[in-house]
Amino acid sequence: MRDLREPAAASGTFPVRMPREIDSARIEDAKGEPPSTTSAPNGSDRERDGAGRRRVSHRGGKRRRDAMIRCQPPDFVEPAPATNGIRDSGFTMMGRRSAVSVEVIIPKLFRDFSIEVLPEDAERYTDFREHLPVGTRVYVAYTGQDAGGVVRAAEALRRQGMIPVPHLPARRITSKRALSSFVGALRASAGIEEVLLIAGDCREAAGPFSASIDILRTGLLERSGITGFAVAGHPEGHRSVDAESLRQALIEKRAYAEGAGLAMHVITQFCFDTAQLIRWCRDIRENVIPGVPVDVGIPGLAKMTTLLRFAKSCGVGTSLSMLTKNFGRALQLSTNYSADQMILDLARQMDAARQPLFRSVHLFPFGSFERTAAWARSLAGGKI
Repeated sequence: MRDLREPAAASGTFPVRMPREIDSARIEDAKGEPPSTTSAPNGSDRERDGAGRRRVSHRGGKRRRDAMIRCQPPDFVEPAPATNGIRDSGFTMMGRRSAVSVEVIIPKLFRDFSIEVLPEDAERYTDFREHLPVGTRVYVAYTGQDAGGVVRAAEALRRQGMIPVPHLPARRITSKRALSSFVGALRASAGIEEVLLIAGDCREAAGPFSASIDILRTGLLERSGITGFAVAGHPEGHRSVDAESLRQALIEKRAYAEGAGLAMHVITQFCFDTAQLIRWCRDIRENVIPGVPVDVGIPGLAKMTTLLRFAKSCGVGTSLSMLTKNFGRALQLSTNYSADQMILDLARQMDAARQPLFRSVHLFPFGSFERTAAWARSLAGGKI
C-alpha cells in the first residue's frame, strides 16, 4: 500500500451522494413481523415492525415509504451540483446493484492513477508528497528542447518518492548520440525504469527518428537498463495517420516488447466521448494487443478555455460536442471543467461489461495540477 500524506482539502467533491436528508444513511425495505400501528399527527399511519423500528405509510393509496436506516445500498443516487459551476447531468436513478458497483469501481480506477507534469512544476512544487501518494507514476512532458529540465524534474520526483516516467518524443531527438546521452542522464540522475514513447508534435523529424518504433529498434532502452515503456493510444484516431496504421504500430511495438523482454502499456489521448473510448478499449483488448494494460486519459479540472485549446491542438475535437451534450447551457468558457460525468459513465459501462476494460486512469491537468491531484486522491479514497 502506498504511503499517503494527509491531503489538503479538495476544491470540489465528486457529485455522487446520498440525498441531503439521509446523507449517511441507507434505505432498506422493511422485513419481519406484521407492524403495529399508532396514529400520526400528519395524517399518516406510523407503524412499527416486530423489532420496534418505525415505518411511515401514507393514506389514500399513496406510495409507502420505508425509512428503516440500515447499511444497505441506496435505491437511488442524486447528484449534487458541481462546485465549479457546471451541474452534472448525472444519473438521477440507479439500480441498487449498479449504485453499489459504481461506488466500488471508481475508487479502484483511481487507486493507481498517474498524472502529467511539466518540467517547471518540479521547481514550483517543493514536495510532491503534499499532493500525490508516494509511488505515483508521474509523467514528465518534454517541452521545447530542454532535455536538462526533464532530467532535473525526474530527479526531484524520484527523490520525493514518485516514479518518474519521462516523455521521449522521437522527432525531437536530434541524433543517436543525443538519445543515448538523454537516456543515460535519466538513468544516472533519476534511476528511471520506464519512458513514454511518442512520435512528438513536430511535422519534420529533427534527427533520424520519425516514429517511436525507431527508438525501440536501436536497442538502447534495454541496454541502458530500462525495463518498460508506455505508448500512446488514440481512441478518436489521429489527424495525420489512418486507423489501420495506428493498429499496426501498436502490434509492432508489442512484438518488439515481447522480443526484448520489456513491459509495455498504453496511455490513451484524452477524449470526451466515453462510448467511443470504451469501444476502442474493447477492440484493443480483444483484437489488437490482448493482455497489454491500457490506462485511459482523463482531462483534469482545467479551465474550459485551456481545455478547448489543448483539445484542438491534440486532435480530439471530434468529441468536443460531448461537452455540450453533457452540460448543455451550463457550459461556460469561464468555468472549470469537471470530469465527474465522464467518470460516472466509465464506471457504469465497466459495471455493465462485468470485466475490466482498462487498468486505470491517467490525468492531464492542463495547468490545474493541485486541484486535479486533490480530486483524484479524494476519489481513490472512496469519497464519491
